[in-house]
Amino acid sequence: GRLDYAGIAGLNLGASFFSGNTGQGMRNAAGNAIAARVTLYAAHATLSYKGFETRGLYARSSLGDADSLNRVLKLAGNKSLGTEQDGFYLTLGYDVMPLFMKTAKIALYPFVQYEKLSTQKKVPSGFALDASKARTNFTYGFSFKPHPNVAFKADYVNRKNDAGSGVDQFNLGVTYLY
Repeated sequence: GRLDYAGIAGLNLGASFFSGNTGQGMRNAAGNAIAARVTLYAAHATLSYKGFETRGLYARSSLGDADSLNRVLKLAGNKSLGTEQDGFYLTLGYDVMPLFMKTAKIALYPFVQYEKLSTQKKVPSGFALDASKARTNFTYGFSFKPHPNVAFKADYVNRKNDAGSGVDQFNLGVTYLY
């Protein structure tokens, strides 16, 4: 389920929830069905005002019977599925084109994004946390919109994790909204 509020121009607030069994018919060594219920909830917000665009999201999830799943999937040590996961991101961008062309129909949004997440916030007893799963990303880039439904995007992601093994990444993208 999802609820959104958009009663103020430029503002959207919302929340979503999902819960369901993801065991997909798997059985443990005793032949019992694995009750791997996933529960996910999130809150999000966007704000657009005078050329500024801000987005944020927080999400948290849990996975039931992860220890049984780990054993059936032959995962051990720090390769465990997490019993809890969480993360958030905040993005801020500003359309700089009106600074150069007052009646511009095109947009150029430099942006920054901060993201922090962990896919192993908690693991089942008998398994270890993998420090590489606790991540922090800083993204710097821009989005160029020659038309409201077309965007070209370039960004650089500085990736860090608790294991010190994060690998930075450069991305290029094109989108078309029809």
